[in-house]
Amino acid sequence: MTAKKELEQWVQQHRELKTVEEKQIFYQKITSTLDAQSSEARLTGMLALKDLVSKQRASLEQKLSKETTSE
Repeated sequence: MTAKKELEQWVQQHRELKTVEEKQIFYQKITSTLDAQSSEARLTGMLALKDLVSKQRASLEQKLSKETTSE
C-alpha cells in the first residue's frame, strides 16, 4: 500500500471512531506501525502527509474565498 493510501485509510478510520478509548487504541496502533518503519518509509509517509495537508489547505482556502465573495 502506498503511503498516501495508508494515510487516507487512517484518516477514514479516525473519522469513524466515537470514544476516547477507541481513539487511544487507534493512536497506539499508528505509533506501533510508524515505529516499525524504516527511515525511507517514514520519509515517504511524511511527504505524502505534506502533500495531503497542502491539498486540504488549498481546498479550504478556496471554499473560504467563495463564501467571502458570496457574502
